[in-house]
Amino acid sequence: MRLSPLLAASGLGTLVVLLIARGLLAQIPRPTPDTPPALLALQQRWALDPERRREAALLRAAAAGPNADRRQRLLAGGFDAEFLALSAV
Repeated sequence: MRLSPLLAASGLGTLVVLLIARGLLAQIPRPTPDTPPALLALQQRWALDPERRREAALLRAAAAGPNADRRQRLLAGGFDAEFLALSAV
């Protein structure tokens, strides 16, 4: 039966690709307050990691100045209090 070695090779190949991709993603620098605004915009829109997108969005909002409503929406993950209340019911 060739199925078992083929299945094992496929699983091992997938594991190797995932480990390589994880290492490459770890090398991408995290957004900081010193990051240029254009790069923050790119990271906010296209970063694969949701945490990096959120950090970039919060840094851009902080650089734009105080806006309590926008800050609250960013901290809530894009959901306002009414939506969360409705979804809880």
